[in-house]
Amino acid sequence: MEKLERIGLNTVFALLCLMTVLLFFEAQVVIPYWLQPVGRMHPLLLHLPIGFIVLLVLANLLQQQIDPASFQKMNKFLLLLTALTTVVAAIMGLFLSREAGYASDLMDTHKWFGVGTAYLLYLLAWSYPRKLLYNALLYSSFAGVVIAGHFGASLTHGEDFLVEPLQTEEVVAFDENAPVFATLVQPILKAKCESCHNAGKHKGELDISTLEKMLKGGEHGPLWEAGQVEKSALIQRAVLPLADKKHMPPKNKPQLTSEELELLKSWIQHGADIAIASTDLAEEDSLKVAIGKYTDAIQAASETVYDFDFASQELIATLNTPYRSVKQKSSTSPALEVIIMGRQTFDFADFQALAQVKEQIVALDMSYAPVGDEVFAVIAQLPNLESLHLNFTNISGDKLSLLNECQQLKTLSLAGTAVSKSQILSLEIPTLEELYLWNTRIADAELAALRTTLSSVNIQSGIERTEEEQLTLTPPVLKSANNVLFTGDEIVLGHKFNGVEIRYTVDGSQPDSTANLYQAPLSFTEEVTIKTIALKSGWKDSEVATFTFRERGHIPQQIEMLQVARMLWRGKGGKGLTDGEQGKVEEIPYFSWIGFQDKPFVALADMGEQLVTLDSIGISYGVQLYDWLRASPPTRVEIYGGDSKDDLNLLVDQSVGFSRKEGDDTAVISYFSVDRSSFRYYKIVAHTIEVLPTWHRHKGNKGRLFVDQLFFVQNNNRQLSFSDQ
Repeated sequence: MEKLERIGLNTVFALLCLMTVLLFFEAQVVIPYWLQPVGRMHPLLLHLPIGFIVLLVLANLLQQQIDPASFQKMNKFLLLLTALTTVVAAIMGLFLSREAGYASDLMDTHKWFGVGTAYLLYLLAWSYPRKLLYNALLYSSFAGVVIAGHFGASLTHGEDFLVEPLQTEEVVAFDENAPVFATLVQPILKAKCESCHNAGKHKGELDISTLEKMLKGGEHGPLWEAGQVEKSALIQRAVLPLADKKHMPPKNKPQLTSEELELLKSWIQHGADIAIASTDLAEEDSLKVAIGKYTDAIQAASETVYDFDFASQELIATLNTPYRSVKQKSSTSPALEVIIMGRQTFDFADFQALAQVKEQIVALDMSYAPVGDEVFAVIAQLPNLESLHLNFTNISGDKLSLLNECQQLKTLSLAGTAVSKSQILSLEIPTLEELYLWNTRIADAELAALRTTLSSVNIQSGIERTEEEQLTLTPPVLKSANNVLFTGDEIVLGHKFNGVEIRYTVDGSQPDSTANLYQAPLSFTEEVTIKTIALKSGWKDSEVATFTFRERGHIPQQIEMLQVARMLWRGKGGKGLTDGEQGKVEEIPYFSWIGFQDKPFVALADMGEQLVTLDSIGISYGVQLYDWLRASPPTRVEIYGGDSKDDLNLLVDQSVGFSRKEGDDTAVISYFSVDRSSFRYYKIVAHTIEVLPTWHRHKGNKGRLFVDQLFFVQNNNRQLSFSDQ
């Protein structure tokens, strides 16, 4: 790494010397034609140092969350990449600036900020790891990139491009009594031409930022010849083939619409009078007709105007959760777009709460939500709904006709559901434009019939594949709400596609086409591990999905967290410790996991007034042998019991071993005997590992404890997990 660092710094220094020479003799520098393509790569390459400097800033801010040794290596490498790409981009920019049309004060400002940032980043790489100097240079470099980027964007897209959305600019509305040039022609030219022909960047010596400069024209003469469309340079360039290098606007820029081009031609043919207004024209005048077509097109393309009221921002804020997004289409529109997320955390009552904004919802996406036909009664109450996605939900389609209440619906997506042809034909929605029916039980012949019957609807049914193009099925999914069950609870398996066969085993063997066929919910009287596979004709078999189900045991009346977890590792709090949703180790540190590093996990369980006899208490925690999060078992567990939360006796004080284990990272449950006790209160204390063992990737660092479930078990056949063996 040290050798690479020396080579990188020396390379950057050499390039800086070259850049300095180019700057010193800039007036005498002439870029040969074969080198000009290198300069024109400047807009492409400059995105690399922008991304790298942002990563450097984020890494610096999150340094405490990253292993020091890993941070040092990553940061040094990223520093070299940032400095190298910045100086290369700056040299390319100097080449590009020597081409015609870039000489301006704005160009000079952009150039010097870019050059200054290149020097700063070399100093940044050289100064590492002197903390105070490094931080000052890092944030100065970041500011330099932002400022240089702002002026670069202004060169390319027009002045104030970056901050334009934040500015309140007066929009000139069309007024029949106002000059056509000021209200229609000039705005078109500014929108389609000013990014290349402005005060800071005037290609072809043309600047249209003011009326005076626009009338002056460029190096090829005036923009137009009054009354002579064919001789007007503006029109000559606009009607050239898009691939022609003289075509304007350039092919990578927004093009003139047919209505805009017709308006410009008619205005020039009419004499290019900058004072004439629409009211001065006869109804049959070609310019009057062109104005009508243009304003009609603008009206049609404008944002839909809704006649319902805005929902309050306070209400929208309360409806937004990590699993439910409720957003306005824009700041000027009352329409709301809703997305339901999180299959395992879905609560139908939360969905019903959307009735508070039923008037405003125009788009609803419930794809993969665990809902059936009961959802249609709620959706039918959304009078302004325009887009609905129910992909891969459990709907049968029996109540699909309730959507006929949504007479504004334009897009309906039912991919991966069990809807039938007859149910689709029950829809009577005149506004329906798009219908998505991928992976439904509707046969190809029925789809063809639907396309004939619903000729005004664009029906999408997926991609047709040959036998040689078979795709692999995704594995079966668990549709049960929890993976920690009471004895006798049902285990429901499913798949995103219809017509899929699910096979399973419970004896540890790998399932195949001869394994047990899943046909109905399963129920077991003891803990079980199920291995499943999905099969379907025309598809490759899925990978095996494994689900382990635990017996839940007794659920306390309340769980109180006595130790506050780290800010981002608080999971669902105490209530999440007995909700039956055992987390996946790959989800650490999010969702249900509660994490601790410098403090122990401490929770108090209130078993209620009806006391039960317990044999053991289990703690579910995550173990990641090599991951940067350092999820580790507790080093010691203490359990206290008593009938008063203020008077508890020690029942368990047991060490938990941590040894290297074959296999993947996993979620582990360790059980601790409480010797058939029957107390109302139990306090569980789990201490984190102070120093990780020598074989661990992060040896010598503190371990981190991530807990997601507690088990209060009433039988005595529990064995401690591998960590205690």
